[in-house]
Amino acid sequence: MKIVLATPPQPEKGSYRAFYPQLGLLYLASYAEKNCRIRDLTVDYVEGSLFHIDGFLDRISRMNPDVIGLNIVSTNSSIAYKTINSLKEKLPNSLIVCGGPHPTACPIDVLQRSKTDVCIVGEGEITFQQLLEAYERNTSYSNIAGIAIRRNGQVVQTPIRPLIADLDSIPFPAWEKINIRNYQGYFLQKAWPDVHIMTSRGCPFNCTFCANAVWKLTKPWIRLRSPENVAKEVEYLVNKGVREIYDFSAEFNASEKWAIKVADKISDIQPGIPFKTLLRADKISERLASSLSKMGCWLASVGIESGNQEVLNGINKGISINQVIRGLNLLKKYDIKVHGFFMIFNVWEENGILRVETPEMCRKTLKFARQLVSAGLLDHLSWATNSPLPGAKLFDIAMKYNLLDKSIAFSDFDFEDMPMTLPGISPRDITRVKFEGMCLQVYSSFLHKGVNMKNRELLTRKVRTFIDYGLSYFLSR
Repeated sequence: MKIVLATPPQPEKGSYRAFYPQLGLLYLASYAEKNCRIRDLTVDYVEGSLFHIDGFLDRISRMNPDVIGLNIVSTNSSIAYKTINSLKEKLPNSLIVCGGPHPTACPIDVLQRSKTDVCIVGEGEITFQQLLEAYERNTSYSNIAGIAIRRNGQVVQTPIRPLIADLDSIPFPAWEKINIRNYQGYFLQKAWPDVHIMTSRGCPFNCTFCANAVWKLTKPWIRLRSPENVAKEVEYLVNKGVREIYDFSAEFNASEKWAIKVADKISDIQPGIPFKTLLRADKISERLASSLSKMGCWLASVGIESGNQEVLNGINKGISINQVIRGLNLLKKYDIKVHGFFMIFNVWEENGILRVETPEMCRKTLKFARQLVSAGLLDHLSWATNSPLPGAKLFDIAMKYNLLDKSIAFSDFDFEDMPMTLPGISPRDITRVKFEGMCLQVYSSFLHKGVNMKNRELLTRKVRTFIDYGLSYFLSR
């Protein structure tokens, strides 16, 4: 049996090239090769972002696989649907399976708008293995948990599959399927080749804007790999020529005690490898900062989101302004650079009433970000508008209060433009606050080192966005 796992091709408007391979697909590949009871099983990986749709269709058609697996996120769903429908015309006998955040949150949408045969809902390794075995035996899929299929013209979803309790039982991603030098890595980078790993799955917190439904279908919401298992993967990657690693888990310090053990174990096995990670501001201790620094961590991305405590409470972030300041001070004490995530024009529901972050509140966040930059506590920042995606509570709020134009495709959500229409907020308000924050972004990027200049496509896109907002800003004055 020949299997091809792929990400969708580039969108028809604009361009996109993945920083990294799709880790979930590489996990599917390694798990299937280890556990499937199928003879002559081959699994290949195709990086869709290297192709436009015609080139992608040609590549997959020439491979002529029995099974095609696509990972879909909401923001690439439109091109994914078009690709799937074309693939089904070219390869009518191939089984097309879709998984990832979007099929998990919207399996009906996927099966109604595309010729997908099966959606994997939730964590995919065991489900995909059982699906392949059933396909080879030509038996029914009805007894496989964690899927959505068509039956008699209707979409039917089987029971939710329990999560894999022991993450160490899952083989490392099939890194041998890809050439790591085909990927430019994250836009903040000290060394290259730069790859990402997942030290945990899920998140114990419940922010309203989080849209990764894969890990929230059932409990536990957070599972941790053993420190020894993580350190072995780091050692394996370094031996393959990797020179920098980014932990792409929701947050490295969901469990502070465990995070310290992981950092210490990596320091023992592979000291000094440049490392990036995501951190919760309220769980940064001196012991953790010290262990991260010793491990080689040079950059921590911290979800600050807002400079208004009222907003942080409303979006259920679960942190305080004082905890942010304290955490950043500890990171800087150990010479760890900070990349702060900020969101503007947040919305939430309070006692059944829609609440909207005003332009004045957004400027308070901007003032706070400027203070952090001036104090040397913030080196880089992201300045995104709040975008509701399926699977997030924010999406449900937006639908309840008719904030979304239903004619807008999810693929148009690029986190640079506001997809919602907010009561009392004009496009001019959004443009002005967005551009003022982008100016701080540019200033901090020039002030500090670490921007990956190899990723010219991303840099060009950011420059164009900055110019577009700048023109709109000055024309609106």
